[in-house]
Amino acid sequence: MADIIDDFVTLTQHILSPDIHRLWAGISMVSSALGRRVWITNAQGAVFPNLYILLVAPPGTGKSVVDRARDILTEVCEPGTKIPALAVAPDSMTKASMIDELQKAKKTFLPPTGSFLEYHSLVIAQEELAVLLPAYDMEFVSTLNALWNNKKLHHEVRRTGRSQNVSITNPQLSILSATQPDMIAKVFPEDAWNTGIGRRLIMIYAGQSQWKDIWQFRTTDNVLRDSIISRLGKLTTAYGEMDIQKEVIELLTQWDQSGREPRPEHAKLQGYETTRYLYLIKLAIISSASRGDVNVEIDDLHRAMDWLFAAESVMPDIFRAMVGRSDRDVIDELHMYATKEYGRARMKPIAGDQLRRFLLERVPHDKVDSLLMSCERAGIIMMDAGGGDRWVPQPKRNMQSKREDE
Repeated sequence: MADIIDDFVTLTQHILSPDIHRLWAGISMVSSALGRRVWITNAQGAVFPNLYILLVAPPGTGKSVVDRARDILTEVCEPGTKIPALAVAPDSMTKASMIDELQKAKKTFLPPTGSFLEYHSLVIAQEELAVLLPAYDMEFVSTLNALWNNKKLHHEVRRTGRSQNVSITNPQLSILSATQPDMIAKVFPEDAWNTGIGRRLIMIYAGQSQWKDIWQFRTTDNVLRDSIISRLGKLTTAYGEMDIQKEVIELLTQWDQSGREPRPEHAKLQGYETTRYLYLIKLAIISSASRGDVNVEIDDLHRAMDWLFAAESVMPDIFRAMVGRSDRDVIDELHMYATKEYGRARMKPIAGDQLRRFLLERVPHDKVDSLLMSCERAGIIMMDAGGGDRWVPQPKRNMQSKREDE
């Protein structure tokens, strides 16, 4: 059966956004369409597939896929009607206006058995996180944390405004947004990563997007787009607890007990690591729904693992990019480090892996080799004449001479 996420990646293949961002935008769309009507139950209770996804990339990388996803979500209608099926939030909101929008996003659903279900699901698809959260507002962030948990009732008392007491039954929030590493450093304080929001954000990093010819115009595949919208519309009517294969539970348990490898290696991700098991369940639900099934099969879990582990492998690059050092600063640090290690090793060449590990602590992984080559071209370090991946730092006078020659 055609897969919604795969089809969205195909539909957006010609835009500048990186592949991994287009993939996770598709994941977010299916998650949003499912709302609070589909779940899996374990010993901790019901697990719903809502996600807070933050696409992260340097300026000019192309995060416009958020707008593409938003455009599609606003066009999703209840099957056989022109009634919008999803409540998509406006671009800019305060915490109070977000709650107002969530309260207005009321839906009632009559399940096959039992009484009417009332719930409130709101989708936030905002290309710039700074518009949604221009500064770290503790009250706003605490509300985001609370809504992520899919509690049965959200209640708050306001000092101002028309609605002094606000009660929302079965609230749910899905977020797809984008930002730059520097903006994360400005908005989130250092201790934010040890709090709830650090566990609830799935940050998808892309250092650079694939080159695409912006002058090669292509017509939009309207047939595929309409098909995606139609299938998302059908998902908005899905209801009930998904079946989960025994093999899925066994593999999840084995992964959990064996150490949850591979782990994302960064001190700021320690809080995030505690939520990874839950993310795999959510993503497995999304995978199954994307292909039009109501059963979570072993292939769905494998797919969820592929998605999550690929994203986690580059998550530490976000914090390296947040440091804000210029390439010149990093190169100077590398030269000082290499000179010190060269002397400590009694003038023996330094292994390339050692230099790469040093750089990897300071810059995203996709910049490591290019910086190393830049250092060689600038005469800062040179490949050892004996061959192999071994390097020798050059005296500063040679560096200065090289720069003057250039």
